[in-house]
Amino acid sequence: MPPAGNMPLLIVPLTGTPETANVGVLHMPNGTQDGSKGGIVYQGCLPATGEYRLRIARNLMATEGKTAGYKVEVMILPTYASKSLCEYL
Repeated sequence: MPPAGNMPLLIVPLTGTPETANVGVLHMPNGTQDGSKGGIVYQGCLPATGEYRLRIARNLMATEGKTAGYKVEVMILPTYASKSLCEYL
């Protein structure tokens, strides 16, 4: 399957909450997953066409029982704009 484009996925903390309070995992249609805590969760080429799911959770150790919030920013570049970035797939 050809790559579906390049996608930066960013979890931004809401004002007054720590950046590491949220964790995100991107589940891909080919069965793989990638993610991290806070900030840029995934930045790379999408390995397959299909349904992607994003799971976001609160990092209980980082919040120490306090509230955490987030805003998700997703930008998917079309194949024509990201072809040179995704040639290695």
